[in-house]
Amino acid sequence: MKKNHFLKKFASLNLFFWSMIWIMIITTLGTIEQKNIGLFAAQEKYFSSMYFTFYGIPLPGGGTVLTILTIGLFSQLAFNTKYHVKRKLGVVLTHIGAAILLIGSYITYFFAVEGSMIIKEGQVADSIQDYKKHEIVIIDSNHTPLFSSPLVKENNPHIINQQITLTRITPYLNCLIHENSAPKDQEIGFARLFRFSQDQSQKSKEICSEIEFQHKNNRSIYRIFLNMPKQQSIEIDDKLYTLKLQSKRVQLPFKIKLIDFEKKFHQGTMISKSFKSFVEIYDGELVFNRVIEMNAPLRYKGYTFYQSSFSENSEGEMSELAVVKNQAQWFPYLSSIILCLGILVHLIIKATETGKNE
Repeated sequence: MKKNHFLKKFASLNLFFWSMIWIMIITTLGTIEQKNIGLFAAQEKYFSSMYFTFYGIPLPGGGTVLTILTIGLFSQLAFNTKYHVKRKLGVVLTHIGAAILLIGSYITYFFAVEGSMIIKEGQVADSIQDYKKHEIVIIDSNHTPLFSSPLVKENNPHIINQQITLTRITPYLNCLIHENSAPKDQEIGFARLFRFSQDQSQKSKEICSEIEFQHKNNRSIYRIFLNMPKQQSIEIDDKLYTLKLQSKRVQLPFKIKLIDFEKKFHQGTMISKSFKSFVEIYDGELVFNRVIEMNAPLRYKGYTFYQSSFSENSEGEMSELAVVKNQAQWFPYLSSIILCLGILVHLIIKATETGKNE
């Protein structure tokens, strides 16, 4: 490999220094602006994005800076690290530990699944609701799906059957709902009353969608939003279906039944002391019981179930579980061990060299 390989430029200490300065700047901006746009929107705008605009000027976001630092670190390990020099062993281990941490963060960002499960006592659940992804579904009265599609802009029409085609999906991820003062003939149900617009300030986190169907020569426009109190109906083949926008369902490779839910409060208050979910796991012929409680999650087949909260209504108690599937969940632990070992080795080598010089 050539000595003047262009990737060596990313291993520059000057680039690392200015990248860290820029991280401090966007951290300050994001912390200040979260008061106006909220924590989630600030995180998406400044820390998760590749770029953001500040008074109309495009600037590198946290994703870009993290990518530069990652390339720089691996360039350092590939081109500048002298693995055969024993006195550099501590520095090498420290760099490897940092590299493992960065690799884990990328795996988590792109592949981790984060969702929730709300399950009633006595019921069985086999899926979770994804926090980040949403989908449009058409279901019958038995909640059997006739059609589903991710909430993204679709260029190609979806043919539902010989008579009806879904021709357009328009998502609004930061949605404002306005009165529809001049409804059109093709607007159906809720769409006759309200219209949507994108919230440029991103203060709103409402998820909405406008959907257009083509039935023979007629167009129909529906507008729906997440957790809609009154569902919209659509007629297909002389049969009524429900059109919904919902969090994407992620199927589990096993089933969970909530046997009992136990809650305790501090005496004389409504302050939570502990929540416990007594569950039964069904995995083929394998059946076993577990307890999920605060600070004691259930881990099974790569999924981790945390006791999040609970809800209660006239039908009974329901346990709310936060669910995470992260293939890189052990990377931070491994990285921390290697980082600490690297620092320890570096200090021992330095102390040994100082003793010999004296």
